[in-house]
Amino acid sequence: MNGTTKLMTSINQVIRGDVSCIDDNFIIIDRLDKINISTSSCPIRINAATIGVCFSGEMIIDINGVEHQINPGELIITLSNDIIQYKKISNDIKGMLLIVSQNFLEDTLERVDETLPLFLYIQKYPCMNLSIKECSMIQNYYNFFEMQLDYKHPYPFQNKIIRSILQAFICYITSIFVMEKDLNRHNRNEEIFRQFIQLTISNFKKREKLDFYAQKLYISTKYLCDIIKRTSGHTPREWIDHYTILEAKILLQTTDKTTEQISYELNFPNPSFFCKFFKKNVGMTTKEYRMSLLR
Repeated sequence: MNGTTKLMTSINQVIRGDVSCIDDNFIIIDRLDKINISTSSCPIRINAATIGVCFSGEMIIDINGVEHQINPGELIITLSNDIIQYKKISNDIKGMLLIVSQNFLEDTLERVDETLPLFLYIQKYPCMNLSIKECSMIQNYYNFFEMQLDYKHPYPFQNKIIRSILQAFICYITSIFVMEKDLNRHNRNEEIFRQFIQLTISNFKKREKLDFYAQKLYISTKYLCDIIKRTSGHTPREWIDHYTILEAKILLQTTDKTTEQISYELNFPNPSFFCKFFKKNVGMTTKEYRMSLLR
């Protein structure tokens, strides 16, 4: 949730070759057989989400200490906090890989709660078998991304168009999981997490302390922290900050409100505190963020 990294720099630790991209935020690789992927013994965390599909060949990848063998017709998704290690990649590997920075993904998913069941499921089961039709549909999305990423000739609203396609792509993947798995069934921990997210969406602007959320859920603050961290991989405060940043970005994008006005609307004690908070989480100042929207 916090901060940004130079995505291409971290990607170069494992992938070397030509890729299509938008800055350091959105990278697509459509020919894995033409890319030299390092299988060094060092695990890495690239601080980005990845969505890949294997069409032929096989690879063995370790995600958060669990080994997975990827075969033809399999979808694999990793999240930005995952630790990844490529252990084996066959010479006949063919597939596609999409790499999206956390900030780009957050700007794309306006309603994080709608895809929450998917991300909770992925944390436990990052791989999934696809039908021929589903493989074909996903390849069509990748092809569509490639068509839009003519980086030599960027065009107006390119980022917004890419985000719209990405939003549709993630919704399609979510629909696959919904049809194959009962994502609406929650165990007790996941139900607490779901309720916490709903409370956060309604109350994050108030900058309430964690005690407030624990009391609403009729559990102790310590238990709340343990459950949310164990279920989602992030602390309650990180989730509250996450929604605060999303709201700040929306206000910076869609209004002409000053930083001072936004800071008070989000109940920060002063604009200086808000500016430091925004810079720490986004990696740029509010002014720099607004300027980036004009590119």
